[in-house]
Amino acid sequence: MPSETVIAVAGSVTALAQLCKFWGVPNKYGPYIVFGLSLLGVVIWGASQPAPFSRLQLWQYFAAVVNVMISAAGVYGFARATAPEQVTSVRRRSPSE
Repeated sequence: MPSETVIAVAGSVTALAQLCKFWGVPNKYGPYIVFGLSLLGVVIWGASQPAPFSRLQLWQYFAAVVNVMISAAGVYGFARATAPEQVTSVRRRSPSE
């Protein structure tokens, strides 16, 4: 999947994810919405290709879904939605450890 296409698909998926959030889909469903829309966007792109879904292009499709998900993930604020202790430990280590 060319980088220009990743950007185009990611833009569409991000816009749809923003609409889902605007329509009131709770943050807890954000990862599922983003994954589903990313998968759908890449599948639609793949189906529009002259020779879609060959085994040799499998890695490109996987990388495309991951790239599109990363682009759209910020809409639901995945890092901000977690508690600080889930992201990093801010506890000081004791001298005995």
